[in-house]
Formats: sequence, C-alpha cells, structure tokens
Amino acid sequence: MLYCYYGADAFCAKKKAREMARTLLAKRPDAAFRELDSESFNRASFDEMVSGAQGLFSSRALMLLDGTLSADDDIAKHILSRLQEMGGSENIFILAEGSLPASIVKKVEKHAEKCAVYLRDEKKEVPQWNIFSLADALARRDRQALWTGLLRARRAGVSPEEIAGTLAWQARTILISQKLSESDAARAGVKGFPYKKARRAGANFNAGEAEALSSRLVELYHAARRGEGDFAVALELFALTL
Repeated sequence: MLYCYYGADAFCAKKKAREMARTLLAKRPDAAFRELDSESFNRASFDEMVSGAQGLFSSRALMLLDGTLSADDDIAKHILSRLQEMGGSENIFILAEGSLPASIVKKVEKHAEKCAVYLRDEKKEVPQWNIFSLADALARRDRQALWTGLLRARRAGVSPEEIAGTLAWQARTILISQKLSESDAARAGVKGFPYKKARRAGANFNAGEAEALSSRLVELYHAARRGEGDFAVALELFALTL
C-alpha cells in the first residue's frame, strides 16, 4: 500500500506524512518501522520490504521515505521503477516530499491509495483526484461509483477521450486475465499487480462481458469522432447500464 504527501509546503506535507505513520503504527504497534532519506537510503533494505519482508511478530511493516524522490536521481528512478509493487504490497510505504514534477506525481497517483498536495499559500490538504478510480469502479461493476466518478472527472477537466481510454484499458486487462495465464499475460504487457487485480475483478463479469465492454467503449469513441451524439453523455449512459 502506498501513500504520498508532497507540495511546495514541504514542512506541512512531511508533518502530515509522519502523522499518518504514527496513526498506522498506533493501530499496529507490533509493525516493523523504518525511515529512510536520501542519505540513509539502502537499496537492499528497500527492495526487501517491497518484495514482502515483514516484521518478526507482525504481518505488516511500514517504511517512511523522506525526500527520496527529489534529492537523488538514481534513488528516485529506482523507487519509481517499483511503484506498482509498492502499491500492491501488504507492507505500507509513505512518501514525504516537497514539490514534485507533474510527471512524477502522475506516476505515483496511478498506484497510491492516497496522494495529497500541500500548497504554501493555503497550507491545507488538497486531495488529488485519481482517474484510475474510474477503472476500479468498472472492475467492481459499481454503477453508482462509476457514474459519480464520471461527474467528478468532468468537473476536474478530464476529457471524455481520456476517460474512455482508461475504462477501455481496464476492460481489456480483465479480458486478458480471463483468457491468459499470468506468464502469457506478462508477455502481452500485463504484469504482476494489474493482472492479479483484473483476475479478481473477472469474477464480476460473465464470459464475453469484458470483451463486450471493451468493444462498446471503442464504438462510443468512434461514434463521437463521427459527431454522433455527446461523448460525455454516452459515457454516463454506459456507466448506468454497466
């Protein structure tokens, strides 16, 4: 599981990150805890925890990474390469950062349970909306969550094309998980956590339904390109008839 606190108000972001760590440790006082920064970062210790190493007397461990995405390029690249595994791990990772480039934030958001930014002028938490919550709602076959998520996406300025692309990706991933083994899926570009997550979601769809969803989203896209109706409205109808 992955959490990220960042922003121009680095003091506030890191304070909130530590508060989160204390809250989680209070719930699991037996959990192993490790804090690393750019100077103390140990790749072997980090990789061991990402791979699932836990405390001697606990089923979970927690690691706080302070400034590791912004102080050293090599460390940042290594952490970014393992975001998917961090997000899917039973262990908990908390990133405490100052300002981050939008490209890095986008990568982190894709795998984070929570990603919050702290602005120097407001000094308050502004939760970042994650487009992949739409994919999760589709995977759960949760009509209401998908529909309300679409409304939030529109208010956030996300284009219908980007929304449809995200939903189509999820439908294709579920389809692949239903038809291919994990090793074959990996060769097709669907690896590890996304495959396992889609495999679980596959139980919500009968044979052929995931393929039909993918085809329907493609049809909606092409219809919109031909000027046949409002793409955003079509996506809402898609959600309500999921």
